[in-house]
Amino acid sequence: MARAVKLFNTFAPDTSEGQWINFMKQQGISKQEIVAAVRERTGYPGEHLELLVEHALGERPQQDIEFLLTPLKPTSIKKFERRPRGYLLKAEGPGDDSFYVLLESVDLDDEKVDRLLDSHQDELCFLAYKNAHEGSPFDTGLREDGHVVVAESGITFQAIQRLLAN
Repeated sequence: MARAVKLFNTFAPDTSEGQWINFMKQQGISKQEIVAAVRERTGYPGEHLELLVEHALGERPQQDIEFLLTPLKPTSIKKFERRPRGYLLKAEGPGDDSFYVLLESVDLDDEKVDRLLDSHQDELCFLAYKNAHEGSPFDTGLREDGHVVVAESGITFQAIQRLLAN
């Protein structure tokens, strides 16, 4: 079964950023000047910013930049801490790519969550990855000891009910 994910791409030609880049090109600004302007405005740290600008200009297909569209698919997911709305999980991917996921399940206890994580790593990694890119649920701020931890993804109780039955 193919599992498709619509990767979130800030620099797609139809986004605000993509349209801004195209507007600069229409105004006669050189590609190098556009790259410099985008770096200055967005603070994008990557050495691959020129690839993203070329994609926004329609000069490169999305496949050329997919390795830059974070978060990357995690290879593992583990319990981080209990939260009032469920569990904060940490999804870890290739290299040092990681992100937090809120498992929205107020009624699950530690034992059930541990069993779920032990038995369904691949499915949970996929759900975390898909929801981080497609925004369902997305960007849940969590405050702990005076600092903010942000879950870039979420997994609803509804999404895991069939997994709990196994």
